[in-house]
Amino acid sequence: TFDSVYEMFNPLTDVRDQHFWEWFSGKQIDSRWTLQNNTALPTVAMQDSVDGGLLMTNTGAGSGGSLVFNGIKQYGKPCSCVMVIKNTTANGITYAGFDRTGAPDSSGSSNSTAVIEMGASTYMNLVVTDNGSYWDRTATSIATANTDWWGVKIDVKASSVELTMNGTLEATRASVSPSTTMQPCIQGRNAGANCTTYIRYFEAYNT
Repeated sequence: TFDSVYEMFNPLTDVRDQHFWEWFSGKQIDSRWTLQNNTALPTVAMQDSVDGGLLMTNTGAGSGGSLVFNGIKQYGKPCSCVMVIKNTTANGITYAGFDRTGAPDSSGSSNSTAVIEMGASTYMNLVVTDNGSYWDRTATSIATANTDWWGVKIDVKASSVELTMNGTLEATRASVSPSTTMQPCIQGRNAGANCTTYIRYFEAYNT
């Protein structure tokens, strides 16, 4: 007999890696997520439609807010996250992936970031920071005006970060990667227009 399901397949000397997934289904968002006020709290609501997921809306000039793990930073390199996401307003900016402080639009001295940026410029971007030592934006080939659903994967490696979209490697930041632990983060920011972010799946794991 075994004292736990874990012991059925793993020796207790093995420390299990962090791994979570979120389907954004049901009537309300899971309590593990925290709404963080960067400049104004976003509005979040589950969509009453097939595969609608969660809608996060940021309104008001310059406003921004995030869904985060309340400062619980389980994920350090190497780590990866996978999401199904879209931004339906080209002038509103969505950031999603890993972030230390929950404010990936900031390159402050304590922040580390590995996120997709949707809506900021002509093309969607991979944004990477590390303790404020640099702010790097690497463009993909995907126009920011594209409002389709995207399967996004971000791989934070020992010395690089890769962004894959719908199975195609779209951007690589070579030679650098965040050096501190981070938390899952989904941020919207009004940048001349309300930001509407839809997300129906998020998974993160240490690799």
